[in-house]
Amino acid sequence: MVIKKVNLNTGISVTITDPKRVLTGMPSVAPDGKWIAFAGQENTGQKYDQTKNSIWLVDDTGVAHNVESNPAQGRAPTWSPDGKFLAFESTRGSTNGLYSIFLISRDGTGLVQVTDAALNADHPVWSPDGRRLAFSARASIWEKGRGIAIVDLPNKQ
Repeated sequence: MVIKKVNLNTGISVTITDPKRVLTGMPSVAPDGKWIAFAGQENTGQKYDQTKNSIWLVDDTGVAHNVESNPAQGRAPTWSPDGKFLAFESTRGSTNGLYSIFLISRDGTGLVQVTDAALNADHPVWSPDGRRLAFSARASIWEKGRGIAIVDLPNKQ
């Protein structure tokens, strides 16, 4: 998979990620339109496996890099309304493959886990004011069903 930029006036698309370098999925455009966060993995000839993704950024010229200097598993990035932070899901730290929601600044600093792995939380969505995240989660550790949960975020100003 690749990420493309499409000119809505002409319909012409331009590929901005190089599939020989990185395999991509789950893109999210920054509020200012200058960056795209995505779940991806360095292409070493393997098949795409979303469980092996980490969080990447690509600018509008196609320069892509991992958000973290030592990338760990991460998927489904979403931008904060001010474009300073990313929320994403990850199994990092989980011994049984359950997901938690994490926050990280755009420059790769300040990683914070905001949900417990027992919730198996995924697919975060920011509130318009950036003070909360809604996400899909297990209703409780004793139930199989899922629901929508909301968490207040730490002040990241």
